[in-house]
Amino acid sequence: MQENLETDQKILRAARKIFVQKGLTGTRMQDIADEAGINKALLHYYYRSKKLLFEIVFKEHKQKMFENLIQILNSDKSVMEKVEQVIEHEQDSLQAFPTMPLFIMNEVHQNPERVFELHTGAMKEVTWQFFKQIEQEIAEGKIRAINPMDLLINLVSLNTFPYLACPMFMHTLGMSEKDVEEFLQNRRHTIKEFFRQALSLEK
Repeated sequence: MQENLETDQKILRAARKIFVQKGLTGTRMQDIADEAGINKALLHYYYRSKKLLFEIVFKEHKQKMFENLIQILNSDKSVMEKVEQVIEHEQDSLQAFPTMPLFIMNEVHQNPERVFELHTGAMKEVTWQFFKQIEQEIAEGKIRAINPMDLLINLVSLNTFPYLACPMFMHTLGMSEKDVEEFLQNRRHTIKEFFRQALSLEK
């Protein structure tokens, strides 16, 4: 029983790595088997198809990304408090799973229908509710006027882009892995300050 569990975990770890590198279309079951150190017959015994294994891995990534976001956006906090909590959540998630943005972006470009099929309706609903809250706080004079879509795109971009661009920075700027790690550790504070200034009514 323990051996079966260990083999299953080896397969999932290998699948995460290969799908991030190659996406669904470019991945072969043999690639996953080789990465896991097992033969392809054993891989098929555990998971009958690449599609099934991909959906398990993708849903795992998506769940880690969206579950806490829904909880944050559903809370009764102010817009700025929610923004700060989203930044903390995103930075924690990205430091734990730094390949997540690349994984999802690969699939958005290669197979957007699959991404949208697996996207949760609850996330769409709370996002629209958050947009209404932004508009309400603007009307009440609590925050500076901003297009809710701009706020959302800025929030996603400022959190995720460094993780997509880190290999380029390391090569171009001669940054070590330690340099990058320290930069990313401080990133959440920089982003929070950006939004405090962007939403503040004070000029």
